Amino acid sequence: MSRDRYMSRHPLGAVCDCGGPVQIPPLFGRGRSLDRYGQSSLAAMLSRALLSLLALAAATSGAPAMAAPDDGQAPAMAAIQHANADWLPAMRAKDPERLAEAYAENGVFVLADGREIVGRAAIIDFYRMRVSRIDNVVSGAIRHDGMTLARDGLIYEWGHGGATIVGKDGKTTTTDAPFLTVWKRQADGRWRILRNLVF
Repeated sequence: MSRDRYMSRHPLGAVCDCGGPVQIPPLFGRGRSLDRYGQSSLAAMLSRALLSLLALAAATSGAPAMAAPDDGQAPAMAAIQHANADWLPAMRAKDPERLAEAYAENGVFVLADGREIVGRAAIIDFYRMRVSRIDNVVSGAIRHDGMTLARDGLIYEWGHGGATIVGKDGKTTTTDAPFLTVWKRQADGRWRILRNLVF
């Protein structure tokens, strides 16, 4: 099936003060163009910095998913499980604030083409544009494949996800692609998404 410009927030052409229609790439799978939120230098930096994490994910992909934390990381597991489980209900509710709730204030959402949306407020706007194009979310899920505890209050999580969506134009599209998410423990003790990359 064709890929949805579905997390064009994920798909759209619209609503920006940048002088013309905006087309935003999908959350899962390849996208095309992005608006003023795109910052290619950060994307390049993240790509280089996270190559080692992808190798780690591949090397440990056979490990049991969501293994019990051994270093007081139960709150991190709870936050990750909640965010993953709530993604589909939030999509069906077409609630951009709820969709972006897990992100840190300075969190970055890196799209499949290397473009990024910087900050929770921008991510909310991205989702708002996306859901405005959706008529119905038929099915979908975020599937956790593994995670590892790193230093400096970081957790690396990897998995895959996507959805089957009916757009307001009547077209049905299905997406499914891998992701890598970096979670960071905040000053208040809550775990939030620092970087979220989709491929």
